[in-house]
Amino acid sequence: MEYTLTQEMVKEYERHLWLAERSSGTIQKYLHNIEQFHRYLPREKTVTKETVIAYKKSIAEKYAISTANAALVALNGLFSFLGWRDCRVKPFKQQRCIFRDKERELSEKEYLSLLKAAKQKGNQRLFYIMETLCNTGIRISELQFITAEAVWTGTAVVKCKGKQRKVLLPQRLRKELQRYCKRNKIASGAVFITKTGKPISRTNVWGEMKRLCKAACVDAKKVFPHNFRHLFAVSFYHLEKDIAKLADLLGHASIETTRIYVMERRKAIFVRLSECNCAFRTYYTFCFIYGKFSAVFLKKSKHLLYFFLSIALKKALFKKVLHNFTKFSTQKKPVKGFFFASFFCVPFLCRNSFFLPSRV
Repeated sequence: MEYTLTQEMVKEYERHLWLAERSSGTIQKYLHNIEQFHRYLPREKTVTKETVIAYKKSIAEKYAISTANAALVALNGLFSFLGWRDCRVKPFKQQRCIFRDKERELSEKEYLSLLKAAKQKGNQRLFYIMETLCNTGIRISELQFITAEAVWTGTAVVKCKGKQRKVLLPQRLRKELQRYCKRNKIASGAVFITKTGKPISRTNVWGEMKRLCKAACVDAKKVFPHNFRHLFAVSFYHLEKDIAKLADLLGHASIETTRIYVMERRKAIFVRLSECNCAFRTYYTFCFIYGKFSAVFLKKSKHLLYFFLSIALKKALFKKVLHNFTKFSTQKKPVKGFFFASFFCVPFLCRNSFFLPSRV
């Protein structure tokens, strides 16, 4: 069927989003995507399923899959509201990535370089904004809830996406923000404000960060407000290894969302794969040396061996035996603990690795 999209329809949909209590950021994003689609349409502004499919292909060529899917979600929501269900399209399928993209990953060294550059340029507001984002893990849209009252009490009440949570401010950050408030005579309300007294916007922060990249010698692709939240999550998980607690700190309703923030680096994945391959090469070398007898013995008694191994072996002893076994495989000479590692540790390692063969 053929429909006509008008500005009045878009305004009605905007009102519908407000009544549905969607966040202002979500509404702006939806309206932006709808406006792009509206400009894509012909002069008559007619909408058909063929037109939507053609637009879907065009945005896939220009943007990343995640960005294109966000645009399709906005359009599908509009079509459902208007009753144009036959115009809805399927989002692009994307396999979950298991490692972080190094080209967009902000390191701690680069973060410190940005702070140093901001200090040298005399941009105190941006300096403390970056410190606040990286020390609390809040979203840039939640920066307005870092108020003078929160700085003195040490707790900020953040309201975002229909939820409310408390964010603790570290002691060192509190002292620095207290000094900042005193210098700028901020007694109440948002700490980070514009010249007109309004809370600083996402666009202003984004622009100031981009202008700082050259002085800090940091790739501009890595510098955007949300990447400081990523750096906080990676640093916290590296220290605590508690993804449930991290999800609470970031304000995530699902741990699946938090997993995006703690993905391993590409290099770490390659190292783990190399270790697995090394373990298998050593394992099959051992089987070749000891022949069929050892293979049959392991096959018949492996369950019992795993049981005793899980109870008896401590972490330190396991690491020591693994070190000896690896040393034997590389130096090609017997070492202490080799026989124990051969019969007990190797099948256990292979059983818990990625590429376990179906048969021994």
